[in-house]
Amino acid sequence: MMSKEFYMANQAALRNEHLAIDSIIKSGFWCPLCLLQVRPCEMQDHHIAGRQNSNLTIPVCLRCHQLLSLKQSKWPKDWINPGKSPEERIKFIERGLRDIQVLAEQEIRWLKWEQSNGVD
Repeated sequence: MMSKEFYMANQAALRNEHLAIDSIIKSGFWCPLCLLQVRPCEMQDHHIAGRQNSNLTIPVCLRCHQLLSLKQSKWPKDWINPGKSPEERIKFIERGLRDIQVLAEQEIRWLKWEQSNGVD
């Protein structure tokens, strides 16, 4: 069993790592999904599992945020309801992470296609 001190130290380290990554991404103004360079005002924090389920966010460009939010709107409607168990919230975090992975893979395929076809 993990000690409380060890758990708290790990949580603090994870929080600091998340803040550092978030800061790097935002300072460069590159969307981590489509790799598009954007103005700072075009970056938004996407709630990976929806605000009702987690405070975990990822900074993305407006376009990617719209695409991810559209994917969330097609999730089963119970994702919107508050008062879920931790296990249920984790399932929505996992689903949100899968959506991010799928979108990133689509963007990578698109970028490779553009490069192979000489599109700027």
